[in-house]
Amino acid sequence: MIDSALKTGKSRRLNLIVAVSAALLSTSVFLFLLVSSWNFFDQVSDLPQYVITGKMLDAGQGADIYSGSAVGSVRHELFPTIPPRSLVMLSPPPAALLFMPLGLLPASLTKLLWQPFLLLLAVAGILLLKKTYKLTPNETLWLWAICAFFGPFFEGLKIGQLNSAFLFFLCSSMYLFRSGRDLSAGAVLALFILKPQELITFGFYLLGAGRYRAIGMAVAVVTVLCLIALALIGTTGYESFWQLLQNPEIQKHVMQPELTATVRGQMTRLGLAPNIVSSVSLVCLAAAVAISFLWGRLQARSPNWLEAGIVVALPLGLLTAFLVHYYDLVMLIPVGIALIKSPISSRFPPAMVLLSMLALVVVMMPVSTMIHYDLLVSGAWKLNPFMILLTAASVTVTYYCFRYRKDWQQVPAELTT
Repeated sequence: MIDSALKTGKSRRLNLIVAVSAALLSTSVFLFLLVSSWNFFDQVSDLPQYVITGKMLDAGQGADIYSGSAVGSVRHELFPTIPPRSLVMLSPPPAALLFMPLGLLPASLTKLLWQPFLLLLAVAGILLLKKTYKLTPNETLWLWAICAFFGPFFEGLKIGQLNSAFLFFLCSSMYLFRSGRDLSAGAVLALFILKPQELITFGFYLLGAGRYRAIGMAVAVVTVLCLIALALIGTTGYESFWQLLQNPEIQKHVMQPELTATVRGQMTRLGLAPNIVSSVSLVCLAAAVAISFLWGRLQARSPNWLEAGIVVALPLGLLTAFLVHYYDLVMLIPVGIALIKSPISSRFPPAMVLLSMLALVVVMMPVSTMIHYDLLVSGAWKLNPFMILLTAASVTVTYYCFRYRKDWQQVPAELTT
């Protein structure tokens, strides 16, 4: 008995040492690469777009935030060293209000604080996952080690994108839902107005699952933001936003749908006619919405209703979204944890699990970086490996969830009540 206890203690210490070493190594490499990319921040960062929007709203120029010429003038004043490129806000008017605090800070200070701020949000999101699913210290360290090498996470942080914020929003809402605070969770989900396309299917899942309080709160928050935006930018601003979305130059050179890991992105990459791309994309989105809503109805009374929606509705939503970039796949991190901790995790054959682990190499650095820049951005490949991987994962998980839907009635010990 004593020998067994000693061996167990040594094994735990060894596992902890390995986990700490992996986390430290990945963090060191991650920070080195992030600092090394700082020289390219002005050329590729999306931060100037957010700062300019905040400055213009604070200065009473809200009606012009979707005007290329007006934004260009402010860009030249605030960021004279960055090369000329489109910095027009692509988020809807109510979302633009969320950038107003950035307008209160000097642009130079915002530039210094932005990436550390996003990194802190990502770490906070991971800690919330730890708390929600009662991850052990070893599991948490390994999760961070994997995140640090996760291509979408690094690429988004490198250019100052909001994907780390979305990760935090999603993890926060999951924690609040699991804590029984649906109203607070709904208020957090309303922040996805910054990129509402990422949450369409999950919203319909919540509707099917009968989470009306969360939906009502999200709608209320968005409505208030819409009214405030209307007062600040007027109907002219709303009209300009709609016209901006219809601009073919913006669609081609700014949105770059051919680089996205979506059904629409893959069809655009193959050079299909725009009307075919639009029609098929809408059909796929409608199917994803219908599946998510039906799945919500089936899991409405399940003790694992949240995890059931996260692992089915979110991947389907990313796959069929109008526009979801490579770095937005960071949303799959909580999806993976929810799946591992779900009642159906034992249903996947060992061979499939091993194959899935091997396939993850595609989205881990440096492989993901090579694929993104050398094969996709350059146009060398017509097929998007990220889209193929997302499709395979979404279809497989959805199939297993529906096939073993009764398993979701179990209550895993890891879940908070």
